[in-house]
Amino acid sequence: MSYGHESHACITSLIQTHAKENDQSALIAFKSLITSDPYGTVSPNLGNLSFLVILDLKNNSFGGQLPTELCSLCRLKVLDFSYNEFVGGIPNALGDLSQLQYLYLGANNFSGFLPQSIGNLRRLKVLKIGNNKLSRLIPQTISNMSSLEYLGLPFNYFSGGK
Repeated sequence: MSYGHESHACITSLIQTHAKENDQSALIAFKSLITSDPYGTVSPNLGNLSFLVILDLKNNSFGGQLPTELCSLCRLKVLDFSYNEFVGGIPNALGDLSQLQYLYLGANNFSGFLPQSIGNLRRLKVLKIGNNKLSRLIPQTISNMSSLEYLGLPFNYFSGGK
């Protein structure tokens, strides 16, 4: 999977030399968590990685709900949590990730509805959330996503408007 011209780094090499101490602490806490329980939940401490640009945790066995703390990653351009076991709703605060260009949440067990705030992601180029259990109407705010090039919503339970 290509993320455009962004460099793709492993999770273990996310800290740049200019990263703050809280970034280092958050990464150490995350590494400790996945070393002891790689099938658990995603640590809210990842929300402290303020210099993070790419977060790619696809094809693991992470479960539970997405921590809303991740929505404070103001520099994030790529978020890939596809092919995991996440449940619950997609956080409304996800719309706060104003720099996000690629969002992959497909092949999980997300349920509920796609939040209206998704339309705030005006720089988003790719949105792939297929193979979940999302339902209701697709929010009209998607029309605000002027940079969107690919919209993948298959294998959900969306309904049309009346």
